[in-house]
Amino acid sequence: MILRSVRGNEKSIAVLSIKEPRLWNDIDSLILAMLLSKEFILDYFGIGLSLNLIICCSILIRILCSTWRIPSFVFLSIGFLSILLALNYCIGGSLVVFIGNMLRVFQVIIYALYLVYLKRERSEFLRNMYGKGAYLFNGVLLINLLVMYIQYRCPGAFVAVSNGPALAGEDLISGLFGYGSTHVVAIYTTFVVVYDIDLLTRMKTKGPLLIFTLVMSVLSLYIATLNDNKALFFFLPLGVILYAMIWASFDSRRIRGLFIAFFVVSLVMMILFWSSTFFRSFVEQNIFHSIHIAMRALEEGAYVNGSDERFKMIVFALGHEMSWALGDGFGLAGIYQEGYVGFNHFGMSDYGSLIVLGGIWFYALLVVFYTKSLTFDVLNHRKNKGVIVFVIVILIVASSMFTQIFTQVRIAIPFLMLGYALYSAWTHLSSAFIAKHDPSAASLPVKLEEHMKKAREDEEVLRVGRSEINVILVKNILSKDQTLKSKTFSYIA
Repeated sequence: MILRSVRGNEKSIAVLSIKEPRLWNDIDSLILAMLLSKEFILDYFGIGLSLNLIICCSILIRILCSTWRIPSFVFLSIGFLSILLALNYCIGGSLVVFIGNMLRVFQVIIYALYLVYLKRERSEFLRNMYGKGAYLFNGVLLINLLVMYIQYRCPGAFVAVSNGPALAGEDLISGLFGYGSTHVVAIYTTFVVVYDIDLLTRMKTKGPLLIFTLVMSVLSLYIATLNDNKALFFFLPLGVILYAMIWASFDSRRIRGLFIAFFVVSLVMMILFWSSTFFRSFVEQNIFHSIHIAMRALEEGAYVNGSDERFKMIVFALGHEMSWALGDGFGLAGIYQEGYVGFNHFGMSDYGSLIVLGGIWFYALLVVFYTKSLTFDVLNHRKNKGVIVFVIVILIVASSMFTQIFTQVRIAIPFLMLGYALYSAWTHLSSAFIAKHDPSAASLPVKLEEHMKKAREDEEVLRVGRSEINVILVKNILSKDQTLKSKTFSYIA
């Protein structure tokens, strides 16, 4: 935390930093380790549910015991959600069913709240962990591609532990992510590709990583044809397009470049489509067929069953009379209750089930909360803030139409990782843009960090409870440039 006041003279500013005990740093590392372990391997062994309870309790204890001042949007969001839920419960239904549905929703909110906490209070820690994760993230994807190929070639091998209903053979091909976790595979793969693309923009030597990313993308799409994972053909283009929108927003010349690239790629695909029987079959089965299913499901009176029900739910939810009030009531039916309102797979996407049961306003509040959580920025000087907000809204709405990002923790975790990857890309591109067009303003946060690390001789330590409050007088940061002086406090958060 940096005090917004000048101390002494114009060449000194007061910096207030809360220095928590090392124990809490270790606890944050432990929480992230448990979270990633749950997602990458422990769900596979069937103990993810128990670990999820431990993680949620650890996050709540961590936040409540910290010196963090919870942002007002969190209080407002949870307050309005609570009011809507209280009114929703008055509609009627079972209290047990109502509580079960709310636990599904609020457990994911806890994970999003922890992300906000890390971004606000442990931003450097989070950036370091994220920046050093290249080998881990890519290694996990590579291992899972190998396991999924073995699962395809040897049916019955590497089947994850589950107490749920039996699934079709293709749905079991989800690597080590857990039982029937093809959507987890799709979102995580998209996250890794976006992560690698963002990493490429920061590297001087791009060749090896570029080739590796292309190979991994092709292998992932190939595996998706083996386990009929249509979700990857939805999420991967979505993630790349959203990243391209962020990248192009900082330079109008990049927009022209994207149109040229789109034209070239379209031309190459058309040539391959008409000249290669294999490529034509691949496109027809995995892209055109999915588009046909979606369009047919949107037709009035069309019979749907299976994966195409998620598209029919979009039309039904918006046309349902109670959706524009408080919904049917979360106490009336479970979020995943089969057969509800005529859908055999009710709840296969959160968009339909939450709007039908909770109403459009409940769903809209969730979108606002997650948008704010993923775009919450410590610094206020970023460029093109509207672009990242628009991108995240599109990501949330589109993802919720396809899968269960609001109610399934194992899906929500890679979704939040993908959202953070897009946010991280935006912060990097924004900082680079400012450094290029306003070097004096861009250099101030860097100078502050350097002085906070080096100015130990000016540090006065005051103990308050179990925390240490360090008041550091950072000297000689402000130059004689009046422009820089006037910008100082608008660039410090």
